[in-house]
Formats: sequence, structure tokens, C-alpha cells
Amino acid sequence: MSTATKTQPSLVDVLASLISSEKPKKLNKPLSRGLYLAYTPGACNETEAGVFRLTLSRRGVWPSEDEIEIVRRELREALKGRGRAAATIFVEPWLTGPQAKRPSDQIHYHVLFWRELVQASLL
Repeated sequence: MSTATKTQPSLVDVLASLISSEKPKKLNKPLSRGLYLAYTPGACNETEAGVFRLTLSRRGVWPSEDEIEIVRRELREALKGRGRAAATIFVEPWLTGPQAKRPSDQIHYHVLFWRELVQASLL
């Protein structure tokens, strides 16, 4: 008997799928340990036009600094794979959503944000 195992897409592939959207988009299923990702393209950012945002969130527990660094590294690769680039990807850490009734329901999140580099020919 052979059991077919479904391989999970890589984090770079998941991020590439998110950042290819022209509208805000979030994952319907969490990554490992309940980590959710949500993406806002620069054109849809109402507070800071041109600034792209990727939110890492989890209920009850903060996303770890290791997770932030892994996502930042893989995001850079996903951008590169799409022919895009960011000079620096910043982190706005330690944010919380609206107050929840139970601590385990409280949403904790970090936001990665960046401006994309525009490639132009000077010739």
C-alpha cells in the first residue's frame, strides 16, 4: 500500500502568492503553531500610500523574534522571485488587537513594512 503524502508549499511560495495580490489578502489557514499572515499592497495602504505591509499574528502568544526573522528573510526571496525588491524591511513589533474576553483569544501581532525599490534605466 502506498500512501500519498501532500507536500506543503514552502514559505517563499506562500509569501509569493500573498504579495502577488493587488488587493489586501490573508491566509485562510495558519502556518505552523497558529501563525497567520496578512498582506496589504502599497496602493491599498490608506495610512501610508506606497508602503507595503505584512502582518504576522497569533492568538494568545506573540510571534517569536525567530519567526519574524525567518519571514523577513523568506519575504526578501519572494520579492526577488517576483522581480521586486525592498532596500530594508522594517518591523513594528509588539502590537495587540482589540481587548479579548480571555487572554488566550487576544490577538498579538508584528508588522513588517517596506517600500519597494523602483528599477529604472539611466540610459
